[in-house]
Amino acid sequence: MLFQVIEHIKDDDLFVKEIYRVLKPGGKCFITTPNIKMTLSRNPWHEREYTVDGLKKLLSKYFTKVDMQGVYGSQKVMDYYEKNKASVARFKRIDIFNLENNLPLWAYRLPYEFLNRWQRKKLMDNDTALVSDVTTGDYHIAPANDVCLDLWAILEK
Repeated sequence: MLFQVIEHIKDDDLFVKEIYRVLKPGGKCFITTPNIKMTLSRNPWHEREYTVDGLKKLLSKYFTKVDMQGVYGSQKVMDYYEKNKASVARFKRIDIFNLENNLPLWAYRLPYEFLNRWQRKKLMDNDTALVSDVTTGDYHIAPANDVCLDLWAILEK
């Protein structure tokens, strides 16, 4: 199980090749990663993020059995997502120099961490139930598409 790892790896092709090499025949590997279609802003800790098709294309170079699933949220989860999205959009409006995309990753990390934590705390302070009422039961797995929150790839050698 590789939970939110591949997006941090510089050479993702070599990474997947190595997973294939060490996995025994019939073995399975599970990979989760954010769905770039649902990402709210550039994450300076990620080398890249993937679409459903992009991740499947990479994984299919080495694995013939690739099952692309997605992690979806209940209405509570999606309400939080929408409020978070609106909050992030307000910050992006004041980024008149498009620093999110123009700063090198290392320089973008500090303001990203500060603003990310601040706006999430603000959301929680304004509506504590928005966060505390969400449980594991508010998530489910189904075939991946552009609106799943995370991608969940099941690989078999």
